[in-house]
Amino acid sequence: MKKFFGVVFCFMTFVVMILVFSSCNDDKPFFIKKVKIKGKINKAKSASGLETRSTDNPFTLADATNILIFYGRDYEIVNIKSDGTFTARAPYGTATALAFLTEDNKFIGNFFSGSLNFLPLVSNSGDLSDIDLDELTLDGYKVVPVNDPVQNQISLSENEISYMQELGSYYEALSRNLDMDGDGNLDFLQHGKIDITFGIGAPGGKWGLNTTQTPEIEPLEESEIGLSIFIEGPVEWLSSNDNSLPSNAWLTGPADDPQGGLNIEGDGYSNNNNFKVSFEASHGEEVLSFPTGIYTLHIDNKEFEFHCSFIRSSNYRVIPVPTLITNAQNQVTEIRFTYQFLDGTQVEPRIFMASGIDFNICDHQGGFLLQVLTSNYSSIDNNYDYYNVQLEEPVDYSSIGSIGFKYIDIFGNSVGNGWHP
Repeated sequence: MKKFFGVVFCFMTFVVMILVFSSCNDDKPFFIKKVKIKGKINKAKSASGLETRSTDNPFTLADATNILIFYGRDYEIVNIKSDGTFTARAPYGTATALAFLTEDNKFIGNFFSGSLNFLPLVSNSGDLSDIDLDELTLDGYKVVPVNDPVQNQISLSENEISYMQELGSYYEALSRNLDMDGDGNLDFLQHGKIDITFGIGAPGGKWGLNTTQTPEIEPLEESEIGLSIFIEGPVEWLSSNDNSLPSNAWLTGPADDPQGGLNIEGDGYSNNNNFKVSFEASHGEEVLSFPTGIYTLHIDNKEFEFHCSFIRSSNYRVIPVPTLITNAQNQVTEIRFTYQFLDGTQVEPRIFMASGIDFNICDHQGGFLLQVLTSNYSSIDNNYDYYNVQLEEPVDYSSIGSIGFKYIDIFGNSVGNGWHP
């Protein structure tokens, strides 16, 4: 129990520090690799009613003038040209949703590729620069391309597609959070989008050591997975940037089955640009879930509603499995990784991860020995080595008590785990 506590303490402290640090730093990487996405709408064909559509959708694609490109933790609006063509760009390594809107931003439908309601802009090689969707048609509320990039360019395996499908409901829920204050206007056209992401933390197991010790993922109970919701938005939504406003915020929900134990985690904060609050699901020492439903953030005498569909299943969590490599002086100089689901299925990290691996090496009391921040969100490049990380300075193996690892997935969530000898 004492060893487990040390692992969790080191890992959770590390995650909190990273989240606070990354939130306070509002600068985004200038050079971000982006994927060009282009397509076209046959306005004459759409207006004629030749496309299949549900009777309750009052619009056709001929009514579309804007596309909301929603990726990871950001968005942008793209205009559709008079000839029906459009070109958009989104960062490589993100899950990207496309919502088609009328001139006054009424929802028409969302892009649907194969069995996915978003585009995973990833590839095994890390090389993906252009996607041509060709002509688009409307089927109900699904905007379907002639050219299916998931099958023809991204080429996911069956296991990878299953993972993406499982997460589709999560992303669909987040894509609906466009008017959280409920005033009838899209948030991003007022003060800016309010960001909803999750933090997922869990024990990993026993790390590997050279060729003498094989890494071992230990059995995991669902109750051991720590969950947090992080809510961040432009400070213009609040009456001031006074830190007491986010510090006194609270969360309720879901609306049809209210949960107890949704506690504010640490201190909320605000600065000249943003405010941020975080909530953990717990009741005493018991770890709880965030059931699917509608939640309400109460802050500064205002209420912001949002949809939440958290995928709790541990089967859909990519685990970086570490092996420590030492030199002749018994110092750790390198960490090598393999990647898998909990059931042992080996996976390619570039498909699921939008960042490199950040990690913290701790001593036997949970104190920091070495912290490595490998990349900013969405700034990972083709040359990043997911499998071999060289330490900038060696660390005596005998002094290491635990290691915490963390990465950002393609949905913008923080995922991490802790390991012990």
